[in-house]
Amino acid sequence: MLCDFVDNEGYTKCAQYFPRNENQTMRITEKLEITNVEIRHFMWEGWREGEVPSCLRTPIELLAQIRGSQKPIVMHCGGGTGRTSILVAIEYLLECSNLKTGIPPMCDLMKELRSYRLWSILFDLQYLYIHRVIFDHFLDKQKAKFEVFHQEKNRAKYEKFVMDYEDSTWTRM
Repeated sequence: MLCDFVDNEGYTKCAQYFPRNENQTMRITEKLEITNVEIRHFMWEGWREGEVPSCLRTPIELLAQIRGSQKPIVMHCGGGTGRTSILVAIEYLLECSNLKTGIPPMCDLMKELRSYRLWSILFDLQYLYIHRVIFDHFLDKQKAKFEVFHQEKNRAKYEKFVMDYEDSTWTRM
């Protein structure tokens, strides 16, 4: 769950659709009850709609927690176009990096995402955030594979990208 139940302005973003305690039953409608027998629920609080978080490792760590699950996975935010689409894009890029075909051009990824969910990745900062998370992950975790980025001229370009990104998102550390 990539949104809070209620946003900072007091608007309901998501109804509580699951019992919070084990063995608790929640009546949704007259004919529908949900009993919490076993559920792994991750809730990313404080990631506001239309914004990007300042953390770069959290999406990678969250996706690692759910990757390989043998049970159904539900991922959502308030509308499904921003926060959810960002995590879907990051996971897709991580999966593609392990394939022989490699990572597709980002414009192809955007077309693919939008063929499933119209208006996915609405804002330029969301698009840049995906790049920032992926760059950070690959440069840190797969240094040998992406050695070309550590060459001085490429490193300078990357550092400029990071500075411009931080200026745009007000996340300069």
